[in-house]
Amino acid sequence: IFYRCINIGSLFGGFTVGCIANIYNYQIALFFSSVIMLIGQIVYLIYYNEIINSQQQEINIYHKKYNKIKTKNNYRTNFAIIIICFIVFIFTIGFECGNSVMTIIASKHMYNQVLGYTIPFTWYHTVFNPLFIILFAQSINKIFKPYTSLVRFGLGLIFTGLSFLPIIIGLIFITNDCKISQFYYLIQQTMCTIGELNIYTLGISLINRISPNQYRAFNTGLLFVSISLSLYTTVKAYYVLQLFIKSDILFLIILIIILSFLGTIIILIQKQLQKFIRVIQ
Repeated sequence: IFYRCINIGSLFGGFTVGCIANIYNYQIALFFSSVIMLIGQIVYLIYYNEIINSQQQEINIYHKKYNKIKTKNNYRTNFAIIIICFIVFIFTIGFECGNSVMTIIASKHMYNQVLGYTIPFTWYHTVFNPLFIILFAQSINKIFKPYTSLVRFGLGLIFTGLSFLPIIIGLIFITNDCKISQFYYLIQQTMCTIGELNIYTLGISLINRISPNQYRAFNTGLLFVSISLSLYTTVKAYYVLQLFIKSDILFLIILIIILSFLGTIIILIQKQLQKFIRVIQ
């Protein structure tokens, strides 16, 4: 529910700010988004105590169920948090690099007319990605719920890597006079959504559950620091790789290999990791 609400805001935010920028300019669009964020912060402060009490009740229920009431970070908890942050770091790099290439591919090779209306290329990521999360989050969670968290992390990386395969297939079979259908991109976004929901949502949930009360905010902050670092690394890695890899297809193939390989490794050694960590269910 938490992650779906975030993406509801992302969906309407991306759509609204894009429209304002097209009608007026980006200065007004960014000012508008800043005002909305300020309103959101005020609402959060008003209901702060209720939010904290609700979260505490949920955490206490979890700790009581698994008999893991902790007052300090231990080495198992710290190692689990490091693993989660590393997986999120790798996923974000692949996810953002892939979508940067996808935007370029969409502008060059994708047919973007729907009922006579031209879809802005940036909407393929800023609108369709949160829309798919809102629509499929509950169903995907039910499907993957029987698997352990480490297996879900591995599958998330594999699905994210393989999500670029439909686009590669589309690019291989197009000619100079043709463009690929949006159908290929919809498949890609569906698979990428599966990967995102098995990594981001699960990572946030696990860190909140396994962290001692006094370290929960700090450990959650570490997760978002890893995301920020991965976004910075993405920009550097993307431009460096573009200097050596001129082919969009080859770039996507490399992403598929790296993400799928790491995901497979996590699944293969998940039992060994589980014995060492234990705090990840």
